[in-house]
Amino acid sequence: MSFCNDHKTHHQRNWMYRNSAYNLEKPKPKPKAKKKKRNVEKTVEEEEQLNHRLRLAAIENTKRKRNEERELRKMAREFAEKNERAKERAGKVDRAQHAKEAGPEATSKAQCTRCT
Repeated sequence: MSFCNDHKTHHQRNWMYRNSAYNLEKPKPKPKAKKKKRNVEKTVEEEEQLNHRLRLAAIENTKRKRNEERELRKMAREFAEKNERAKERAGKVDRAQHAKEAGPEATSKAQCTRCT
């Protein structure tokens, strides 16, 4: 045994005799302190902040709904205009077809009023 080991064991033995409650086994780990559950009482400020956040969320929700409704109305309007243009285009094609069938003399004599 080296001097260091003898020295350590000598001091450990002396300490053990002086402290008879010393146990050579590994000490048990100390339990971690339990976190105290804070009694959560909402203060007036916390309640005001919560109410403010809820109001802001409600406002954002209504804005989002309005924007969605506006988009739906815009899409419906565009769809109606598209259908109207398609009907006008179909009418023009019908008039042109009728004019071709009537011939050039009918248009010059104003017999085919729908074609002009």
